Amino acid sequence: MTITNETIQEQIVIYPSYTYMREREDGDYDHIQVHSDNSETLIAIIPAADKDYPFGRMPDDHVAQLNRDYRDDLLMKSDWRSLPDSPPMSTEWIDYRQALRDITNHVNWPHLDPSDWPIEPTS
Repeated sequence: MTITNETIQEQIVIYPSYTYMREREDGDYDHIQVHSDNSETLIAIIPAADKDYPFGRMPDDHVAQLNRDYRDDLLMKSDWRSLPDSPPMSTEWIDYRQALRDITNHVNWPHLDPSDWPIEPTS
């Protein structure tokens, strides 16, 4: 078989070049798909509260697991402070580590803001 421009053109699959969000008059957003010929297709209407998640939010149990993993990492980084040959742990560190353990009881759990996390002591 001889390959020509014609046969190559027949095999080319054209994919959409990008998507974007367009604000609506009601405050929600249209998630728009723009095709290679510049035509547009409405993919979905996204509520204003979900604007940052045009393809959907992660399930709560997945977000919770990610937060638990992050919390566990923070605890592990300070575990050395509780070893018998380490200096006695300060009240600030005890409180910080307890706040990390209690983070799953936070009112915003599992959708925590950065400001919801306890701040690591400086000393």
